[in-house]
Amino acid sequence: MTPELPHSLVITYNKGYQERNAELHLPSSKLAILMVDKGYLYIELDDIGTTLESNELCILTGIYSKSVHIENNTADLWIIAFDPSHIFQGKDLETGSTFLAFLNSVGYTKIPLKSTDQATLTQWLRLLVNKNSINDGGPERPNIRFWNLKSFLRELSEIYFLNIPKPGRGWHRDHILVSRFLQLIEIHFTLQHSVKWYADTLLVSSDHLSKVVKKITRKTAKQCIEERLIVAAKSMLLKNAPITRIWNILGFKTSSHFGYFFKKYTSMAPSAYRKQSFIKE
Repeated sequence: MTPELPHSLVITYNKGYQERNAELHLPSSKLAILMVDKGYLYIELDDIGTTLESNELCILTGIYSKSVHIENNTADLWIIAFDPSHIFQGKDLETGSTFLAFLNSVGYTKIPLKSTDQATLTQWLRLLVNKNSINDGGPERPNIRFWNLKSFLRELSEIYFLNIPKPGRGWHRDHILVSRFLQLIEIHFTLQHSVKWYADTLLVSSDHLSKVVKKITRKTAKQCIEERLIVAAKSMLLKNAPITRIWNILGFKTSSHFGYFFKKYTSMAPSAYRKQSFIKE
């Protein structure tokens, strides 16, 4: 089997797939995620062999390997593949963009999943499949696809940086520094908003941290912190949380400070953003 991944979003679920050998071609612009629901999978990429078992997830980007060899596949397996530049057409993915840029620089990573985390990711994947009729040839709805894929990536980024794996082959110290920085953001972003705090915690200068983060993610350290705050604020606004509670939870000193910050990034006041979102629904 030699499936060529197209330029659009592809999601497949192979249940108890029994083919012992398969070849997955991964073009240079493609990102692929393999998540084992049940069973066992052995893959080879370049000269590296690794196993994937139940509740494990593997992320690959085309810069690392153009071909992934699959052996002894008896797993129930999700395969998600897409070209980020084609799917999102230059749109800002919020935390997704930083996360994807980091993954692209690393090339390959594998993480264990808690049962609750896997259930959450599976829920989003089923929504992507069902809402867009991707596998049955029905009409696709790009806006829903974009929103659901962005939500899936947001969940995956939170899981990844809260359970970050050991540095893999091909990682160098810049990758390690950025991964630790993004992990610290995920844990402390509601209380710590300054680059200096993260730099001091990581025992580097603020300038060095920003330089390395910019090289890996194409965003400054400050942008990474602030976009995480924006994503959290948007999520709470859509859940109809009181604005007073939102700015308190996110560590802003006053409502006006939060409103100014939110409008700088979205060109809208928090209340207007919530109203517009509800109207669109």
